[in-house]
Order: sequence, then C-alpha cells, then structure tokens
Amino acid sequence: MKKRAILLTSLIPLLLSSCGQDINNVHILRNGDIYKTEINNFDEVIVETTYEEFASLIENEEGSLLLIHQDECHYCIEKKPYFVDLVKNTSSLIYSININKSPAEFDKLIHSEYYDALAFEGTPSFYVLGSNIAKRVPNSRIGGSIMLQNAMNDYVYYSNTYAFTNIDKYEEMLNDSNGNGLVTIIIDRSNKELMRTYNTYIKEKIYNTNNKVALIDINRFDKDIIKEKFDIDSLVLPIGIYEKNKTRITYEFSPKKDNNEFLSNYL
Repeated sequence: MKKRAILLTSLIPLLLSSCGQDINNVHILRNGDIYKTEINNFDEVIVETTYEEFASLIENEEGSLLLIHQDECHYCIEKKPYFVDLVKNTSSLIYSININKSPAEFDKLIHSEYYDALAFEGTPSFYVLGSNIAKRVPNSRIGGSIMLQNAMNDYVYYSNTYAFTNIDKYEEMLNDSNGNGLVTIIIDRSNKELMRTYNTYIKEKIYNTNNKVALIDINRFDKDIIKEKFDIDSLVLPIGIYEKNKTRITYEFSPKKDNNEFLSNYL
C-alpha cells in the first residue's frame, strides 16, 4: 500500500512566548457549535469524526486537531479536564475518534495510508495536523490545563473562522453579527475540485481576518436543508454569503475568476 508522505514530529518547545500566538503556526478552526455555550463536560468539547472526514482534512492540508482516545483509558480520563479548559478558553475545534464508540472508524484508520505517519502508540494520542505534517503532542505536555494551553500557543494559530454543524448555533452567531455583517463560506469537503478552489482563493484569507467567519461543510448537514436555507441550487463551487441587516449577497467562487472582490469587500 502506498503510504502518505506525512512527516511526524513531536511537539518540542520552541523559542516562542507561550502567552501569544505565532501567525506562522498551523492555522486551525474554532468550534462554532459551542458558540456562547457554557461548557460543562468533555463530550461537549469534542467533535466525533469519521475516517473519511479525517482523510479529507489531511488531503486538503487543513489545520486541525485530532484526539484518539478510549472510554476506559486511565490516562484519557485523567486528561479530560485539561481539554475542557482548553476549549473553554479558545473554542478550539477538536476532532475525535473514540475507539470504543467508533471501532469501525479506528479500524479504517489503522489500515490506511496515514497510520504509519501518525505513529500511534496508544491512548490518548493528540495531534496537530496541517500542511502534511502530523505533530503528536507528548502526554507530558498535557500534564495540566496550563501546560496544554502553552503547547497549543506554541504550535497553533487560532483563526476567527468557526466551523458549524449546528444550524441553530449558526443562526445565533448570525443574529449577533447582524450589525456588522457576517461572511459565511459553504464548502463540500468530499468534492476535490471544489476544495481546490477553496484552498487557492479562500482559505488563507478567511484564516487571517480579524472578523468572524462561518464555515459550513454540507456533508455535516442535510444538503437539501442547506440549499433551501441559503437559496442555492447546487454546490459545485464554494459559495460565499454576506448577510447584514437581512440583506444577503451571494457569490460563487470560480477558478476562472479573480475572486478577490467579494472577500476584500466584506471581510
């Protein structure tokens, strides 16, 4: 089997201040589903993922966090509060594969082209993924909430792009942003041509803006509901939507266009 050329590195402390972020770090998304939510437990701070979604994140070189864990693992249980505190403070989007809940997804992973690159040695295993690099966070750097926060500050940059799988939470952010307007990007991670356009024209700009941006992957929703809500017939190219004071502007990104005007005007 051909192995994916992903470099595995350990998270070794860099000569960076742990109180701030380096914009050159891996850019990651925030979790829109916990927008203005009081976090109470571990299950609220992780997003269960599938092998297919994980593979698409790797293939599209999207910065992301992945936690592989088990229900009865002593060290997993011990470190849960640290992940809760991290997400409370940063709204980090942490994708999760729970070996007990999703044995089929884990089985796909261990038989995949990515498994050797992850160098999985047991649970918990926490990774920073991006630009074909898998950085495994040593468990020694997850020895407490502050230690984990410092590790993240050293190696990730928290964008202002919020990924949603909950339409009610999206509506809440939209209502709060109505005075200033909100840019929403609709994508389909299963469509490689669409994602190529997204990566070329959109991703870097929305990851580096100071304004909130909503990101919706239709694979996480009933596609017909999304099409009806945003009044779009199909999704063969990424869609940008700007809404302010009940006025909506819809833009279709295309590799045949410049695409700069929409984002320049509304971000």
